[in-house]
Amino acid sequence: MKFSIASTKFLSLLTLLLLSICLSGNVSGQAGTSGVRGTVTDQNGAVVAGATVTLMNPDTGFNRSTVTSDEGAFNFPGIPPRRINLKSRRQTSIN
Repeated sequence: MKFSIASTKFLSLLTLLLLSICLSGNVSGQAGTSGVRGTVTDQNGAVVAGATVTLMNPDTGFNRSTVTSDEGAFNFPGIPPRRINLKSRRQTSIN
């Protein structure tokens, strides 16, 4: 069985097309949300309970705060992808 040059080129093109369709997948940019979590410690490495941790982006007005747990842990779920600043501040009480 002999193939002409045109039919060989057609089969090659068809094979390449099917292969590229099979290997392509869904590609998306930065979409959805992320999270930021961590632990606040002092200069000696001890955890800091009750510290206020704030995420902010002055350019967009984004601002979210939370207070650390007894273990010094904080968590910000559902943060949109963007550049943010992170600050922590220890709560003080006056007796």
